[in-house]
Amino acid sequence: DYMPIFHIDVYGTIGIIFNNDVEKMYNYMVELEELAMPFILRVEGPVDAGNRKETMEALRDITKMIDDNNRTVEIVADESRRMASLAQSQVKSLPSQKPAKVNIANLSGSNGDSDIGAPARQPPPISTRTLERPASTNVVKVFPVAGGKKIYVQAGAFVYRDLAVKMQKLLDPLGPTRIVEAVIGKRKYFRVQFGPAATVNQGDKLLDLVIASGYPKARLVVD
Repeated sequence: DYMPIFHIDVYGTIGIIFNNDVEKMYNYMVELEELAMPFILRVEGPVDAGNRKETMEALRDITKMIDDNNRTVEIVADESRRMASLAQSQVKSLPSQKPAKVNIANLSGSNGDSDIGAPARQPPPISTRTLERPASTNVVKVFPVAGGKKIYVQAGAFVYRDLAVKMQKLLDPLGPTRIVEAVIGKRKYFRVQFGPAATVNQGDKLLDLVIASGYPKARLVVD
């Protein structure tokens, strides 16, 4: 099936509209993501704080909120124009330098005879030995899920319930799904979950199935 990615370059205008307020910018991009569903939305340069440090900090905070809430919108940092401008200013500020004088080495020997054409010196023999990798002592421990809790695959989270219902209908052919309400901060989210799985191994298989169905940011949760 044809699943294009919508890539838009907003040149920092989202930050201008919301005065670089991270939470407001995040909420706005969530609304754009939901309008673009089921396609993936990629936003380039959502914020330009005027300097690289503050811009990257804002992008970091927005990305963390996206990851924490299992959103699918993607952010691309646009540093090309800023880096090009910085490079140009640095080049203009460099002092002019005179060409360095190049000295040509004398290839002739001390007695005036040239060494060119003489047999090449043989490199010293290289000794080799086999290095053995020590046996790994790392042990993966599997802990049982606490009583009353189950393993689910969370495919997405939405501000609007009708969009969660839309995703639920898309996942229904794969197996049982449910919509769980969660309040984060002052906003209510509707999380679409697939499962449950009886074991961690089964959960991994369900996760692979959901990702292969077009939801690359799905993840396992214990709920």
